[in-house]
Amino acid sequence: MQKSRFYPFERNRYFYGKLLTVRDFESEQTYFNDKRRLLNRLLYGTGVIAGMQVVKVDERSFSLQAGVALDHLGREIVVPEPQTYNLSVVPGFVNNGEYSKYVYLCIAYDEKGKEPVFSIANTTVRKDEVNEYNRMFEGYKVFVREQAPELSAFEHHNLAHTTKEVLAAGGIRILHQVPRYVQAGSVFEAKVIVEKALQTSELQLEFELMTKGCDAQNGNKLAFKVQGKSETRSEFTYQLRAHDTPGHDATVAILPEGSMLMVGNEVVKVSSVSIQNIELAATPARERILDEYFARSLDKALESDSDPCLYLAKIHLQQVGAVFMIDRIETVPFGDHIYNHSLLTNLGLDKQPASPGAIGGAAAPNFSVNSVAERLPSDADPKLDVAYDPSKQEFTFTLGVPEGKPGQGGGGTTVINKGHTPKTAAGMTDILLFPNQRSGKINPFGKAERTYYSDEIEHGLGVGNVFVQAGIEECDSLLNQGDAVYYGDQDVFTGSDHESFLPKTSLGVLVYPKKGTFRIGLKLHGSTEMSKLRVRWWAMQDPDEQAVARGRYQSEAASADDEF
Repeated sequence: MQKSRFYPFERNRYFYGKLLTVRDFESEQTYFNDKRRLLNRLLYGTGVIAGMQVVKVDERSFSLQAGVALDHLGREIVVPEPQTYNLSVVPGFVNNGEYSKYVYLCIAYDEKGKEPVFSIANTTVRKDEVNEYNRMFEGYKVFVREQAPELSAFEHHNLAHTTKEVLAAGGIRILHQVPRYVQAGSVFEAKVIVEKALQTSELQLEFELMTKGCDAQNGNKLAFKVQGKSETRSEFTYQLRAHDTPGHDATVAILPEGSMLMVGNEVVKVSSVSIQNIELAATPARERILDEYFARSLDKALESDSDPCLYLAKIHLQQVGAVFMIDRIETVPFGDHIYNHSLLTNLGLDKQPASPGAIGGAAAPNFSVNSVAERLPSDADPKLDVAYDPSKQEFTFTLGVPEGKPGQGGGGTTVINKGHTPKTAAGMTDILLFPNQRSGKINPFGKAERTYYSDEIEHGLGVGNVFVQAGIEECDSLLNQGDAVYYGDQDVFTGSDHESFLPKTSLGVLVYPKKGTFRIGLKLHGSTEMSKLRVRWWAMQDPDEQAVARGRYQSEAASADDEF
């Protein structure tokens, strides 16, 4: 790694009678270039800003479209017009006959001299004619790399996650990813990522975990299967729960003794142990990540690869006889995009999406759900209490049902047998406010008495009647961290310390029992400049309801077929 020392800055000072030399003019250009590149690097980051798509032209060729990008040193890379390349002659491509693989197309800043002219000054030193370049052309170079980049090259990914290569053999690469920070006591996800060349046989993976400071929810033995020869990337997640010991580290290790990869009938052993540490923080993980980000030194922020480049495409190849064929192309496989924050905010998409190859990025929160059923006296009213702990992303549902009176039958009284716990599910959805769904016109602000609807949501409990409760979450659009969730009428908190900054709304839920889905409707009762509102929902279903509903719907379908 190298550090880009753009600073300290020093600029020319002009005065009458000053003798200007080459050094002065070069200093003038360096001052403005270095300052701009420093701000590019720190404010915008690295990646493609616009264009630069890589498109397959035929079996051997591809086209690089016009575009603009910033490299790891803040330098602008401009492709002014589309260019077509034959892959076999692109620098770095290895013609060794092994073509069933994937390669990475890279682009890097490259400047060259232009317009050679006769140099008068140099004739006093050298007797022969000397030329110097009159211009410097800021261009680029395109080349191929056979190997994936080091994961340390992606600064923002490394802030949030640690990813280790568990195995790399025969066009197969297996990575294990865990969060760098987790709030103590919370449930979190780890991920196994499998990358493989096209036409690779079916894969089976088995991993033996050893954990410290956390526990795997479904045991320490993991097994995954990768089917389909056309799938080149697969991700598998599993859940762990962190111990409630802030200030300590948790450890997740993959042990080689009980881990292996089976490719068809061939067994590949994992040769080395993979150990990754996770800091158990007292605060939410996002806050800890931001603390770490802003505490980094300037030298650390300006670190870059000694040969900085951008990975524009992952090109999948197939072998056809003694030659290769381009099968398909994945653009920007490691998520090197630069997002215009104003655009994302106005579109309600201010949480940057995770790219398929980014090995990280922000993902939808994982919820842990606890449910409890308890008996109440026969003269008591039924009750349903819901508690949500945003720091642990955990719902707790308590359902209280009155016992039936002796000798009482029917009458609407429900008796829950011991151990008869309802099935529950939970999630969240963002409802965008500026599209006017009645007129179809774009409206920059949410207006009073407008109604908005979510897409159809699958609750995951199957067919049958479910009870769905929805609430509006106070959510910081930058951190996407909920502070409070308001269920029911928000007016009861007006004038108190608990009053919400959210606009006045009404929520409704439309359930589709036959499809196992529902839809949320939201009505604004006042103007707002917010571009979206986040709705948290949970659903509950009696365990017997799904079986009864399935039988009823199947009977109805059979009767309809008979009539037809």
